[in-house]
Amino acid sequence: MRFYIKFFVTAVLLVLVACGGGGGGSAPTQEPTPTPTPPPPAPEPPRPEEPPSGDQSVTTTLDIAYWRRLTQELSNFLSEFRSSEFLYANVPNLENCDPGTLNDAAQTRYLETYNAARGLLGLTEVTTALTLTTAAQQASLVQAGRKDLAHQISEDDPCWVAEAEVGFSDGNLIGPSNVESTSDLDPAYPIIFWIIDTSPLGDTFGAGRRATALRPSIVRSVYGQVSAWGAQLNEREDMMELDSELEFVAAPYRRFPYILAKTSSQQPFKWSFSLVNRNQGQPNPTAFAVSVVNAETGTPLTVTDVDALGDEGTWIVPEFEYDTEYIVTISNISNAGNGRETAEYPVEIVFGEIFEINAPTEGQDLSTDRMISGRFDSLIDRDGFAIRIDGSLNLTVTSSSGSAKSGFYVQIYDDLKHLIEESDQSTILLEEVITDATIVITPCPSNAISIDDCEAVDDFFEYAVSIK
Repeated sequence: MRFYIKFFVTAVLLVLVACGGGGGGSAPTQEPTPTPTPPPPAPEPPRPEEPPSGDQSVTTTLDIAYWRRLTQELSNFLSEFRSSEFLYANVPNLENCDPGTLNDAAQTRYLETYNAARGLLGLTEVTTALTLTTAAQQASLVQAGRKDLAHQISEDDPCWVAEAEVGFSDGNLIGPSNVESTSDLDPAYPIIFWIIDTSPLGDTFGAGRRATALRPSIVRSVYGQVSAWGAQLNEREDMMELDSELEFVAAPYRRFPYILAKTSSQQPFKWSFSLVNRNQGQPNPTAFAVSVVNAETGTPLTVTDVDALGDEGTWIVPEFEYDTEYIVTISNISNAGNGRETAEYPVEIVFGEIFEINAPTEGQDLSTDRMISGRFDSLIDRDGFAIRIDGSLNLTVTSSSGSAKSGFYVQIYDDLKHLIEESDQSTILLEEVITDATIVITPCPSNAISIDDCEAVDDFFEYAVSIK
């Protein structure tokens, strides 16, 4: 087996500027005027996506730089965006039933993320629903008190006030997987969660929380948060007065960031479609048909779990690949006039331009011919080692925890930056043959959303991985 290590190096450029002073003496020698160096060109703005043939005539934009930065910020569980100083003008106090108030900066971050996501689908921007700010905080407080996400609320709930009921009527809720968590959320994260999550809300049909967040009629929105519990409240306008050429809402749609399309074995990512129903008529309850084909080869993909009725529905495309363009065709759509319509649009879930492994090693993180070793400098330290492999990969993991589990996660990425294996066990056998790989050692799993999801490691926790 051939093996080598790449070191992550940050280059720092020092620019020295010389300053001169005046003084007497002989006349100065005339120096030739240097030719000024032109400034570097400004980065190109995101290129709007033009509507292709057969698609609706709305403009969408995927800002790669924005989504790359946001993805990195969300993976930092100790970032300023999760701090009380950033989040709260008045810190909530559950014990005293004080909902607190969010800072303007936290509301701005929520709204910026919300509008960036809506812009991907051709939806209009929303502004802050100032009149609902208190209700959003009160709804979040009730959730934190009773530790659940149910949309029903009663006077028996902890910290109930009448205004909290508004927060459960027309919006989205979010809470931690570990209900005892007290870790604050980054206000940008709930938008990611709601767009990914298509779980049905009660007896409702359609794309669940995604459909609620992506309603075309929403014109104002506000976010409330108490610890890891949050609430989104929206104000809407009459669909008949909607000033937009939008004909339908689809997700994913055109060039779409992978962070909004994450899938897992527990929850496969669902694609969704809904026709914009301006006259509020009732469509015929007939199922529409879905096809997804590779735009370059014309090869059809398998479509499963189609749950479509009338003018909206969801489905799963198990074999879709990142950075590949597909053409989605929806046929036999029943609109509110009882006619049939067909929609066709492109989809490319963009990964390679956005995702960065971002796992630099420090001085104590080393590798030899068949060994990787190091230590964590913080609770979220990530150490990356690039290797070259001939054949399968067999790793034996040890740590200062001394347990059967390693006490941390080993993540193996291929040369396309795809995560192909992740484990916190002491032995990892990867039978898939790859050539170039990056092994990342980290206390946090790839699907973590807060520090509570990470392994509890002490500073200077040591690890070792032997390679066979």
